[in-house]
Amino acid sequence: MKKRLLPIFFLILLTFGLALPVSAAENSIDDGAQLLTPDQINQLKQEIQPLEEKTKASVFIEQEYADHYLLNKVGKDQNAILFLIDMDLRKVYISTSGNMIDYMTDARIDDTLDKVMDGMSQGNYFAAAQTFVQETQAFVNKGVPGGHYRV
Repeated sequence: MKKRLLPIFFLILLTFGLALPVSAAENSIDDGAQLLTPDQINQLKQEIQPLEEKTKASVFIEQEYADHYLLNKVGKDQNAILFLIDMDLRKVYISTSGNMIDYMTDARIDDTLDKVMDGMSQGNYFAAAQTFVQETQAFVNKGVPGGHYRV
């Protein structure tokens, strides 16, 4: 009996245990509005990956859905940040969850949105998304602001 179970055990181990992890950055950009070229999407994914690795948080760039996107994508209180380009309302938003709430305070989000608007006002959505990633990375590198706490 034990001899029969051993090969089955190894088959299960090989099937599930050796699966290669997929980088979260692969699913970070949802370009349903087709605002970015494939090269721009790939470049943004490459820029997002180090940020995700450092923060253990998911980074998302989305262009179509606003309501509960972050909750549906990663779950309640999980580490994540979302940059939303709402083409219908012509607005941009940044939403945070988990540890990203600590890194990206309201003031830091406002600063990032101000910088993102340069690209947005010119219709350069890639530049806007790239600025979002770069600004978020810069704030993460600075760390959680002193005296910051959640209520």
